[in-house]
Amino acid sequence: MDVTANLNLPFIAPAQAQKHVTHNEAIRMLDAVVQAGVADRALASPPDAPAEGARYIIPPGADGDWAGRDHALAAWQDGAWAFYAPRPGWLVWVESEAALAVWDGAAWIDAAPQASGDVSGAVTPASLGDGSHGLVGVNGAAADAVNRLSVRTPAVLFDALDAGEGGDGDCRVVVNKEAPGDTASHLFQSGFSGRAEFGLTGDDNFHLKVSGDGAVWTDALVIDAASGNVGVGGAPDRALHVHSSNPAVRFQDAGAPASFAEFSCGNANFVFRADQNDAIAGSTIFFQTDAANRMRITEGVYVGSPVGGDKGAGSINAHAIYDDNTLLSCYVFDQALDGAIDMRKWDDKVADRTIEEAEDASRAGQRVPRRHDPARRFAARIGAAHDPLTLDGYARHWKEKRHLTAMPNEAAFDPQAGLAAGEWIQRLVETVEIHAVLIEALNQRTRTIEDKGEGIGEDMSAA
Repeated sequence: MDVTANLNLPFIAPAQAQKHVTHNEAIRMLDAVVQAGVADRALASPPDAPAEGARYIIPPGADGDWAGRDHALAAWQDGAWAFYAPRPGWLVWVESEAALAVWDGAAWIDAAPQASGDVSGAVTPASLGDGSHGLVGVNGAAADAVNRLSVRTPAVLFDALDAGEGGDGDCRVVVNKEAPGDTASHLFQSGFSGRAEFGLTGDDNFHLKVSGDGAVWTDALVIDAASGNVGVGGAPDRALHVHSSNPAVRFQDAGAPASFAEFSCGNANFVFRADQNDAIAGSTIFFQTDAANRMRITEGVYVGSPVGGDKGAGSINAHAIYDDNTLLSCYVFDQALDGAIDMRKWDDKVADRTIEEAEDASRAGQRVPRRHDPARRFAARIGAAHDPLTLDGYARHWKEKRHLTAMPNEAAFDPQAGLAAGEWIQRLVETVEIHAVLIEALNQRTRTIEDKGEGIGEDMSAA
């Protein structure tokens, strides 16, 4: 054998003359191929004035002195080009590309050692301008100054090491950023256009963002770093906060005073609240519009703006239904039995009302006196042509006006707006009371007639 098996270095033959020539040739070959680094692998023509020792990988189809030397390693040595045919596995640093190339037996490819030992991609550690960073592209992925690690793969696995392997069974992926205003996130793209991202995007709160076009982004979820509050559709200002121009849901911390869970749609709100700052203690259900209470359920049901508060379990306190029981009073009998109605007595039975903010914001929360208006309306008719406590006056009223004195007439009644149930009850009770008085008046007339009839009969018998 005249040469070595791998690098084709010449052997010195026994009793050879000028042994130094053969030895120097081997040294020169070693200088060309060991720890190889080439200036370029894309030049189609040899450079005009190469420096001593300059090396190149010859691309297919080169001309001049390189013609017919496709893929060979060309070295300028002692004023001439020396050519070395690569062997599979040779590694060469390509300075112009800042890449490491390997000869696979058919072509120079970017080196990419795989776990299986298969070299089929690119691992290109490179020095950037400041000499302190590297680029790594795996499996043919192109690394650059921004994406310094680039991988093409159907999946990525991170597996923990147990204690016997030098680990503790944990496996953690750490994404660190330099300052709160920076971003540390995972970005998901479709066709290299962003569609979803989660992480610390622009602050220290956790964001889950989505985009339909990669340009306009919406916070789907925000978790406040300090409080742990969760915001859906935006930053939270309560434990769970839903931002929406459509029907929305909002839950507030149930452990604090004035806390509530709210389901809202526009200006209409459906509110659950446990409010220890209110006179009402315990869980309460509110129905609101424009922040004004329309119905409240604590133990009983409280509707509208009546006075007196909750009437207790199983009860309904609604404006013009209960009204603190004053609308259902028997002022008709006071007039019939006493000849007059003491308005002060009935006004005192009507508790002061609290003005709602929605009704008058400037007086919201103030308590103002109420008058017993049904009693006043009744008293105003006493002694008039349509006196409800005289048979003739009452009959004259319904014959002329076609409605009872306590009831609204057809023209005044609005079937769309209706009449409050409480007012209907009050008017019906007033009517029943009037009828009771009129029945007694008829009873008195009947007795008078009967008494006169009995006297007439006795006189006729005596005659």
